[in-house]
Amino acid sequence: MALRAARRQDPDIILLGERRDPETIDTRMLAAETGHLVLTSILAEDLPAALDRFCAGLSDNQRLRMRARFAQVLRLVVAQRLVPGIDGGVVPIVDVAATGDRFRDDLLRDRESSKGVTNPLDLALAKA
Repeated sequence: MALRAARRQDPDIILLGERRDPETIDTRMLAAETGHLVLTSILAEDLPAALDRFCAGLSDNQRLRMRARFAQVLRLVVAQRLVPGIDGGVVPIVDVAATGDRFRDDLLRDRESSKGVTNPLDLALAKA
């Protein structure tokens, strides 16, 4: 409800936490589709897991449409994982992905078909 009211005020940027109810998801997507910069956070291990989490509770048909909508509006993904540091603390490993045609194609594939694709964060952890 607050998100709908915020859109009426024509903001340039909308910052949202992790709400995953169908109405909020749809309103977020509408905001992005109408040219607003929408920033949100999702606790997940990687992008496919984030999409699964974001679309949890949607029917299969709704989930396919949501992935197609994401492919149209998603411009940048920043993923961060905290790992144990050498000195005992934690350090962030950050992966930044700008979208392009291949990224959008991968986004449209279901999770099962993208198994075996190596996550850049996992590569960095393996090298550490």
